[in-house]
Order: sequence, then C-alpha cells, then structure tokens
Amino acid sequence: MKINCKRLVSDIEDWERRVRSMQKIQQTELQLRRQAERDVKELRQELSQKRVTVTQARSQYGLDAVDWYLLLGRQKAAGRASRSPSRQAAVSPQPAA
Repeated sequence: MKINCKRLVSDIEDWERRVRSMQKIQQTELQLRRQAERDVKELRQELSQKRVTVTQARSQYGLDAVDWYLLLGRQKAAGRASRSPSRQAAVSPQPAA
C-alpha cells in the first residue's frame, strides 16, 4: 500500500511539473503572438500612411502611375549618378570642342 501511495504521489508531482512547463510555454507563445500582432498593426499603419502620401503627391502633381514610376526611376538614377562622378562622366558624353 505504501509503495502504491508513493507512486501516486510521484505521478502527481510529475504531472504538476508538466503542467507548469506547459504554462510557461503557453505564456511565451502568447507573448510572441502579441508582439507579432503589434508588429503587423504597426506595419499596416506605416503602409497606410505611405499610400496616403503617394495619393497626395499624385493629386498634387497630377501624376498617374506610369509617370510616378518614371519619376522615381529618374530620382534613383540621379542619386546613383551623383554618388559616382566617374560613372556620370562615362554615361554623359562631353560636348566636342
């Protein structure tokens, strides 16, 4: 009887340890989920703000999607050219004297 009782106590302690372990795992997963939800919300707000900015710029300057794309492409190309003067000289020919 004593052996059976000790075994039951041991089993109960084992199950209590398992429950505590699972509670810790659940708590960690819940924290990660909440952080992911906050990150997604923040990214959606950022994307929404950028869409508003693009829409305002399009309406202000009367740009359609193609013009906007070309404008961005020119700005990027100008930024690259200003960083490397040797490349700019190679791309734009010098006028003949």
